[in-house]
This record gives sequence, C-alpha cells and structure tokens, in this order.
Amino acid sequence: MTTQSMDTRKDKATPCYVSYLTFVNMLDHIKSLKVMPTQIGNTVWAGKFSGGNSILLTAALRFLKLLEGNGPTDQFRTLVFADAEKRKEVLREVLVGAYGADIANLSDKTPKMVDETLRSLGTTDSTHRKAVSFFVQAAKGAGITMPSTIAKRARNRPGTKPTSVTGSSIQTGLHHVIVPLIKDLAEKGTTWSKADRDVWKAAFSCLLDYAYPAKGSPAKSP
Repeated sequence: MTTQSMDTRKDKATPCYVSYLTFVNMLDHIKSLKVMPTQIGNTVWAGKFSGGNSILLTAALRFLKLLEGNGPTDQFRTLVFADAEKRKEVLREVLVGAYGADIANLSDKTPKMVDETLRSLGTTDSTHRKAVSFFVQAAKGAGITMPSTIAKRARNRPGTKPTSVTGSSIQTGLHHVIVPLIKDLAEKGTTWSKADRDVWKAAFSCLLDYAYPAKGSPAKSP
C-alpha cells in the first residue's frame, strides 16, 4: 500500500485502536437492543463499556465513517443487524471506505506497507501498535486474505477471547483503581511486547501500593 493510494481526508481521524473484540461486542450489544438508537453516545455505552472504551468506540465509528454527527449511518445499521456472512461483506466495504481500496487485497502486502499505510492515516507512537492489531483483526473478520507475516500482527489470536472482568465475581474485593488495569490486561490477550508488559507491571505495582499498602510491623508487647 502506498501513501498516494490512501484516502486523503482533510479531517484525518485517528485509525481505530480500540480492541477489535470490544468493537464486535459493541455491534452485538446494539443488535441485542433490536432497534438502532438514533444517537450513539453515553446512553448506549452505559453499563456495558468502560468510560475509556466508550471514547475509543466512538472514535472508531467516526474513523470508519459509521456516524453522521452522533447518528448512525445506514451502513452502520446494516453492519449491526446483518447475519454473520452479510456482516463480513459489509465490514469489508466499511474497511475499504476508511482505509482505502488497497485493503481489499493484502495478499501481496508486507508488514512494513501496512505500517506505512496506518501511519499515513494518522497513527501515533502511542496508538500505532493497537491500530495495527485492530486493522489486522478487522480484515480477518471481513474475510480478507493476508500473509502470515501480517496476520500475526494481531494482539489477540483467533479464538482467544479476553476474560470478562465486568462480573461481580471479579470485581468483588478488588479496590476500584485496580479493576481498569485488570481489564486492560485481559484485552491484551496472551501476546504483547516486553515494553508494554513492563509498563503494565510498573503501573500495577504503583496502584497495588496505593490500594493495598503494606502494614507496618506489629507493635511489641510492653
């Protein structure tokens, strides 16, 4: 893929970097409502997605051109309520519209070309890795053929479903500052870079010290 062949929208929204599994869960959640909401926002996300994921999902929908203002497009409605096979077809059209026509054929592309494409669309150092993961998993979801060198760029491998941490069995007894970090760990899946792991471990250590400070030595008996 080349920069010249990419969509050159003036408003270049940041390419999606929410977890693709979270994105699919969002589609299924709205489908379960039976009726498409006229506005996509907090009333749709409330009680289902965290504040952080709500923001990322909205940003993803804007990048994928599935929102007009805060309202769903006809293509968004079709994507949500389609059956499994139709959803693949519509998703492919969505990806082509957002990432450019070259998305329709990844068989002769290299990881470097994918990186260049996403950077040209506006990824940053902090979002690029997750944006690549979303891109690759979405392409798989749309049935787009790709070489293994690109397929392995997904953070969560096919069939790997993040553990749910929204239930009371997980949250019970945990300090509220710990729960979001555990959710982040679940969404990363089983494969992530050493740098990301080290950052997570450092953050967890700091929050653990804050939420569960070590008790001092017991006072000696007089």
